[in-house]
Amino acid sequence: MSKTIKSQAQIFKEEAGYKKTGGADAFYKAPDDVTRNIARKTGGGADAFYSAPDDVTRNAAGSSGFRGVCLPSVDKGGFDQGGYKDVRPDAELKGPVGWFADPDDAYAPGGTDDKAAAPPVQQDFSNQPPFELKHIPPPKPGDSYFKFEVTTQFVDSVEPHAVGNFLLDFYNTKVSATYLKNVKHHKYAIKTDVFVDTMMCTMKTRIYKLGETRYAVEFQRRNGDTIAFNGTYQKACQYLRKRAEECTKPGVLTMEKWEEPPSIFSFEPLDIPDGEEIQITKEEMIPLLDVTSLKGAPGLQAEAATSLSKMAEEKNVILYDDRVFQSVHELVQVDSTDVAHPTSCLVWHLAQQDKAQQFFASSEIPNFPKQILLMTILWKILLDVTHPQVKAKLAQALNLSLEKQKNLGQGECYLRVEDAQTMYEEMSMAMRTKEASVEVMKEIGQAHLSLRTISSFGDKPEKTA
Repeated sequence: MSKTIKSQAQIFKEEAGYKKTGGADAFYKAPDDVTRNIARKTGGGADAFYSAPDDVTRNAAGSSGFRGVCLPSVDKGGFDQGGYKDVRPDAELKGPVGWFADPDDAYAPGGTDDKAAAPPVQQDFSNQPPFELKHIPPPKPGDSYFKFEVTTQFVDSVEPHAVGNFLLDFYNTKVSATYLKNVKHHKYAIKTDVFVDTMMCTMKTRIYKLGETRYAVEFQRRNGDTIAFNGTYQKACQYLRKRAEECTKPGVLTMEKWEEPPSIFSFEPLDIPDGEEIQITKEEMIPLLDVTSLKGAPGLQAEAATSLSKMAEEKNVILYDDRVFQSVHELVQVDSTDVAHPTSCLVWHLAQQDKAQQFFASSEIPNFPKQILLMTILWKILLDVTHPQVKAKLAQALNLSLEKQKNLGQGECYLRVEDAQTMYEEMSMAMRTKEASVEVMKEIGQAHLSLRTISSFGDKPEKTA
């Protein structure tokens, strides 16, 4: 006669009065009004149970991947794993598992399914074919709950493919944008990242057929800054109206006349009276700089990077400080494009300033010993997960800074010879093995020449402030 051996968990549940219902080990206590296990597996595994009666609805089409209020990135190919010391593209990543991560969760850092957790490699979708006559926009969805966004324009056209090509021309020439995927011509769907100054947003543009010649052009914000989206939408509307007015062929594009309503608010900055200058102290900078290390909150990091970029554009002298460049180091190592774009603008502004060069080459920045910012920028450019726009901006900044280092000459250059030689070797290898845009390779090539000159300087101690 076999005897069933009970686990400690089963004994505990029985003693506590839990009742077995549903799944193999899904023990719940006496009857209550709780809805559980709806259409999704729980995150606790076989021994998951809930305690006394309550009025909580659990696991309703939810995911098991909760790891705290803010989630770290799951990109294994970038910087966002926390505490990486060796962040080269070919390095073995050794970062910690994410907060409260379940090792059985394929989408958690350190999960068992490497394919599911693979990094989203940035691809080049810049060369998109035009819409053709055979492409017909899909009809408006018949769902009674479907509603167009308020950012929708209604147009008349006998050649809808021409309207689609007007949109492609707008994204190609009138704004700074990159395509996130190939344009779906059969769906008339265009998904882009649009960059406005230090802000960015992800947009999806769709065209739907409403009638024989009636169409709806819908602009959706999928992610990013609302001001950047609104500004891009207004530009797109103006561009389409201009094309409608310029069309010589009748019926290609017709739009209703529209007059811009008077603005209720003024968005112009207030004038500072003469003789008054706002001075920011180092103590007042600390809260802003602390935000840059919040790796689980990319929205806050993006705001901090934008503020610092504006200060760098104004050449605020308070930025020439080790603590500030510690924050720059932290921001550069964030993979999210929402953060990486304003950070690239920040680095680009600082790279043009002579007083900032010693910090670009310093190996004594707090929390980043023996790691110079110039090398981190180079690695960021070489990462496949880095957005093409960010790569281009960082490549410009790297070239600008190294040119300034070179022009300082022997004995004055802040970049140590051994660091310059290491960067020269890394860059030489990258130029042979990595693929990048013509713009990026041009900047890298010029930076490579500067490094060769700096590497020829004699050995000398690192220059201090």
